[in-house]
Amino acid sequence: MRLFFSRGQANVISLMILVSAVVILGLASWYLFLSFIIPQRMAVDIATLTSRAAATLRLSVVYEEPSSGLYVVQLARTVNENVLLFVTLIADTVDGYSAVPFSVSIPSSPVASINSNDEWYVLPSIVSQPEQVMYIDPGETVARYIPLSVKLKSPVVLYYLTVNTTPVMLRIKVSNIPSNTRGLWLFIAVQVSDRFYVVTTQLLGVTASS
Repeated sequence: MRLFFSRGQANVISLMILVSAVVILGLASWYLFLSFIIPQRMAVDIATLTSRAAATLRLSVVYEEPSSGLYVVQLARTVNENVLLFVTLIADTVDGYSAVPFSVSIPSSPVASINSNDEWYVLPSIVSQPEQVMYIDPGETVARYIPLSVKLKSPVVLYYLTVNTTPVMLRIKVSNIPSNTRGLWLFIAVQVSDRFYVVTTQLLGVTASS
């Protein structure tokens, strides 16, 4: 380089070559990170999430009295922290899906109770972002994502409560079941730390009433 450039020019060119090499190396590393590392990390996170959900929650019906619309369900979990529960009922009718009026309470529980205002809340993730809802098949050990894209004839209504015991018993009292109901599904969304999981079970022996 001394034959054609001065020492200063050669230093500048050398510096430019070095900077270009660093930039190219950085871009290549970033491409590698985006193309391989992130997808693999996401796959690991999803696998961890699904296995944790399947191992964390179990919902079962322990008592039912269809003639009076009374059901008692048990939600067992393995975590020791307080969790926030969202409870709702959806009827599968001949004309489509519909929310069902109901009340929920915790029988004989000194540490957990329904919110004092007994307010109704909407669970947006079930309606507006169905692809983000975690669904666990009753009796199965593997959780999977499914599109819960049901069109409801009425808003999804639910109670929320905070519990710190396990298992927790929920007393569900159903009223005004549509006469053309084919099935009645109980959904419980559970917030564990910053994650939401949704477990569901079908309330068997449903007797429709007008």
